[in-house]
Amino acid sequence: IMVLVRYGVTHLIEHPPPPNADAAYLELDAHVALWIYATLSDAMVDHVVGATTTFAIWKKIHDYFLSNRAARFMILNRQYRNLKQGDLSVQEYARRIKLLTDGLADIEHAVTEVDLTTQFLHGLDKRLDTIRVVLGDQGLPFDVVLSRVSLAEESMAQRSAEESASVFALHNGSPSSGSSSSTGGPRGDRSGERTPGPSPHPPA
Repeated sequence: IMVLVRYGVTHLIEHPPPPNADAAYLELDAHVALWIYATLSDAMVDHVVGATTTFAIWKKIHDYFLSNRAARFMILNRQYRNLKQGDLSVQEYARRIKLLTDGLADIEHAVTEVDLTTQFLHGLDKRLDTIRVVLGDQGLPFDVVLSRVSLAEESMAQRSAEESASVFALHNGSPSSGSSSSTGGPRGDRSGERTPGPSPHPPA
């Protein structure tokens, strides 16, 4: 749609060619139709093959995706509502939830930004509970919330790495047990002891 708007040819998908279309119109229509064909997957090309005008191609694509709109809405909406961060990074979790909202928008069930932000915060992992509570009532745009949650995750990761390094350094720097002898030397402390001499009485 954005490309068609950029080149001012959206009328080609809104109306079929007029009966008395001139050569310039037909040439433009064929040019856009070929461009659309070039952007389609093989499976979709098989579905629309035979359509020769931009309007006919667009209508087949439109009908294909909207014919099962109710079923697709149930599937995508369930995935959207059940998505949790789990072991995903914040950025990957945000990417997946955005893909689902884009899919819902494609079948004319666009998700509001407030709902997206709320659902995003709801699915965050419990280790981010603090930032979720802080941001939950501020009514911030989704991009701002995502930026702050990502920063919180980075700070947590850095703090965890620093704590691990401190524990490692403490473990390696501890004195070894048993390095000193309790006897005071290799032969022990024998001060005050007398060396026994020969017995004054020979054995019988």
